[in-house]
Amino acid sequence: MSAATSHDDRSPDAGGEPPFGSHRPSWVAQLILALTRHTPLGRGAARKALGETLRKRSASPVDVTLWGRNARLHLTSNYSEMKALLNPGAYSKPDFSFIRRRLPADGIFLDIGANAGMFSLFAASLLRPGGRVICVEPQPDIFRRLQFNMLRANNLRSEGIGVTLVPAALGSEAGEADLTIPDEHGQATLRSGLGGRTVKVPVMTLHDLLLREGLSRVDVMKIDVEGFEDAVLEPFFRTARRDLWPRAVLMEHCNRERWRWDCEGELTRLGYETVYRDRANVFMARPDRERSASEG
Repeated sequence: MSAATSHDDRSPDAGGEPPFGSHRPSWVAQLILALTRHTPLGRGAARKALGETLRKRSASPVDVTLWGRNARLHLTSNYSEMKALLNPGAYSKPDFSFIRRRLPADGIFLDIGANAGMFSLFAASLLRPGGRVICVEPQPDIFRRLQFNMLRANNLRSEGIGVTLVPAALGSEAGEADLTIPDEHGQATLRSGLGGRTVKVPVMTLHDLLLREGLSRVDVMKIDVEGFEDAVLEPFFRTARRDLWPRAVLMEHCNRERWRWDCEGELTRLGYETVYRDRANVFMARPDRERSASEG
């Protein structure tokens, strides 16, 4: 599959998956979810222990509703799905608050390193007709989960919400690269020498993606590519027109020791302001005055 290939909301279903609702939670799963979602056991070591119990008692994925959207969540090889399943109310709470404030109802959400679609599903819960979600995910197994959640479990097209899925990685130039996939599939990266099996994936640049999709703006961009953020962002901000720069950026920085270009520092130099920062992520936004000028 070439880097130029994408799947929109008219694409075929993820192959061979039974329809949403086929994997309803068992009584054991319902009990565990009640404990993790509605009691103090939904935090820390207790949540982890209950998650391990759920994983041992069921090999099947679980079909649930999160943030008003349907999702099929798998119990193995992806911490993001398990965390969202056990306590969706606490899942990425600061991140979701930032997205809620910055994403208009007809906005454009760009999810780079979309994983199984948790952030994209939340963004889709905020959108109305004219809104659009673009998900970029190169890891083949995780992409199939993303495809099911975004295209089959939910009929977003009927609501007038556009969905584009890109089965590729983003990097400094177009071509192919080796994606390293550890046991925790959600931590796949294009950085070499980190251990795990590898698979060839297509690569395109962020600038080329925006031009190909005909975008005139991006309201919120989330990027989580396990320390490869610099290779995605540096060439984009060096070559793209300023009006294409995302209005708000949610970026993982906990793997910043892998960066060769200081993403956070350089975005600050380019005029972005830090709205919030914790030990894992930084939220940055263009000043309101600058956004107003570019819109004018």
